[in-house]
Amino acid sequence: MKKEIKFGLGLFLVMVFGIVSGNPTVAASANDAGAKYDDKIVTIQSLLDPWWVVDYDTETFEVSTHLNQGIDSQKWLMSYNEQEDAYTIRCRQDRIIIVGDEQFKNPLYLTVSSAEDEKGNEVIGVEPEYPNERRFWRLVEDDVHMDGEVYYLENLYNGDVMDAPGLNLGKEHQLITFPKNGEDNQKWIIQVEGTVAQN
Repeated sequence: MKKEIKFGLGLFLVMVFGIVSGNPTVAASANDAGAKYDDKIVTIQSLLDPWWVVDYDTETFEVSTHLNQGIDSQKWLMSYNEQEDAYTIRCRQDRIIIVGDEQFKNPLYLTVSSAEDEKGNEVIGVEPEYPNERRFWRLVEDDVHMDGEVYYLENLYNGDVMDAPGLNLGKEHQLITFPKNGEDNQKWIIQVEGTVAQN
């Protein structure tokens, strides 16, 4: 009986002080997928229309959605980081840098950029690898679709989720992060296309 009272009091104090300090208690893992997609090559399909996938435009360097063509700029390598309990999401289409006669591949990661759209929402872009919360994404489970599991992609930097603004798909609508609101334009189907071979 004393143990139950102590446990209940302890739990109550943790919840009260967590809320008072502005840090509400959360589950041990906010990343519902765990390492399920580690080293997987995926397409990220919009729940609005699964034929539309997250796409890196190699001409404008913007991230939006486009009809799935099965090309490298629409495929993403997911790598799980246990310490952050989140993923980095690398585009299969590297940026090529030419220095003299040599070409170098520059890997690019899905990132919340410091740029904003006309409404003040942070836009999603790609950046070279560097240690920064802006390039870490948690998968927050929502549902299951015939093509794969459905998730919100929550960014560690701002806590917002990947969003197709105004329920619009297409190259002219750069993806943004926005507070989670439950709309389908924030839900993404992770479709595994392959696995990276380990050395």
